[in-house]
Amino acid sequence: MIWWAAVPHLLSVVAWILAAPLGRRLPPRSAAILLSVAAVSLAIGTAATLTIVGYIGVGDLLPIGPTDWSAADVRERVPVPLGAGVAAVVVGTFLALRCVVALVDMLRSYRQAVRALEGLTEVSGLTIIEDESQMAYAVPGHGGGRVVVSRGLLRRLSGPQRKALLAHEKAHLRHRHHWYAQVAILSAKANPLLAPLRDATLLAIERWADQEAVTAVGNPAVVAEAIGVSALAMASGPATALGAAQSDVVARVRLLLSPPGPTKRFAPIGVGSLVAGCWASSLAFAGQVYAFIEAIEAAAT
Repeated sequence: MIWWAAVPHLLSVVAWILAAPLGRRLPPRSAAILLSVAAVSLAIGTAATLTIVGYIGVGDLLPIGPTDWSAADVRERVPVPLGAGVAAVVVGTFLALRCVVALVDMLRSYRQAVRALEGLTEVSGLTIIEDESQMAYAVPGHGGGRVVVSRGLLRRLSGPQRKALLAHEKAHLRHRHHWYAQVAILSAKANPLLAPLRDATLLAIERWADQEAVTAVGNPAVVAEAIGVSALAMASGPATALGAAQSDVVARVRLLLSPPGPTKRFAPIGVGSLVAGCWASSLAFAGQVYAFIEAIEAAAT
């Protein structure tokens, strides 16, 4: 039964291997949604099993605990060596701190981005910065957020390329892509094995916005050119902002200029299996431990 606790971690290894090919074989919108759900599911599953294993392994060392059962009672039915319990506590605490630090950094970066826009003119959700550096990014917020573009970048782009760039950035805001990105990033902080899943999600988000830009201008070559020009001289924006020149520009341009391939039927099934397997194994492990605790309490009374 203890093997149930290992399943989310083994599935994380599978996700490490399959994240990139799954992301390429799914339509961008489906990939962004499914991969971010898979990332947060695996992060929760691994965190939950680490917590339970850690408590069973070292629960007797805690100064405060339940009065009608002990971790040693559960350990008789769920054999967790002391060393494994200590390791689970150390690793779990370290990963939790990584998540907290990342979340604090996200909030700080967002506040800085919003503060930097205070007092700047906004027209229909667009703010143009009088700066010769090349930058463009989307900042979420009340009222739909803002697209920020520098005057220097606009000068480098043709009229159709500007339209493509703005359509790309507006798609980030309209579809709330920041949520998918932040979920994927935090999930990878909670479980480093999910780093490829994070990268695949971020790439899917950018491809999704690329597709929206193609719909707006009607020509994928124009979108590819706008991405390429932006990437050549793009200055970095706020850490929490999404921009057209982010996330594997070469792969995105190649996909834009290639004819769309058929969606592989196994790709959504593969992602769904990862999510279902993670939740099933985590709940099975937690349920078994809970059943043992209930049995111990009943015997004690």
